[in-house]
Amino acid sequence: MVYVLEFSTTKFVEDQILVIDIMNSLQKLCKISDGYAVSEPISKFGWTFFSIAINSNLYLEISQEFNDMIKKAKGNKPEEKFGNFMSNFLESQGCKIRVKFADEVI
Repeated sequence: MVYVLEFSTTKFVEDQILVIDIMNSLQKLCKISDGYAVSEPISKFGWTFFSIAINSNLYLEISQEFNDMIKKAKGNKPEEKFGNFMSNFLESQGCKIRVKFADEVI
């Protein structure tokens, strides 16, 4: 199974570098390689949109590693909580980007 996070930003170059660095750090922390893939960006109206597909192994490891923080995140469904956790986590690392858990899980 693959979980998809959708990102939107007005500073694509800077934010994409930060997001990839943070995702690589999360992979290293979770001892997983090839745990995610980044889509091609699409730009509209000054915003750039891209997605990150997270494989189930990385998703589960992040969920276990940050269980307490994810439980405290806003949202009713586990996916919403995970998306809000990722948004807060990225922001705490200096990345001002909007994150949304995609409605689809592949």
